[in-house]
Amino acid sequence: MSLRKLKWRGIGRLELLAWVNEFLETDYTKIEHLADGIAYCQIFDALYTGKVNLQQLNFHARTEMEYERNLKLLRRTFQLCDIRKRRQEASGQSLFQPPIHGTNTNLIPKYSHRTIEIRSH
Repeated sequence: MSLRKLKWRGIGRLELLAWVNEFLETDYTKIEHLADGIAYCQIFDALYTGKVNLQQLNFHARTEMEYERNLKLLRRTFQLCDIRKRRQEASGQSLFQPPIHGTNTNLIPKYSHRTIEIRSH
């Protein structure tokens, strides 16, 4: 598959995996492995300490229903941190959509970098 086909609005699968692996110090090998929502929950737990209840995550999720349960925790975090509203106002797109199958996954690294920059000032 060509690199061009892997691009999602400026960030590709390989870049996303590299960013997630560096940020979380993990070793994901395929973008599909992120579909369980665990990595995204861990990223937002790092950004908003204590807002994601990691104890409720199913770290051994195998079915779509188990993935969805993990993603509900992520959505709850977005609501607690008012991420949806700010993201929609900023770009007209919603980061609130489940970050699976390539939808809006490129927004997570951008949002994370912006959040870290704001907090460091």
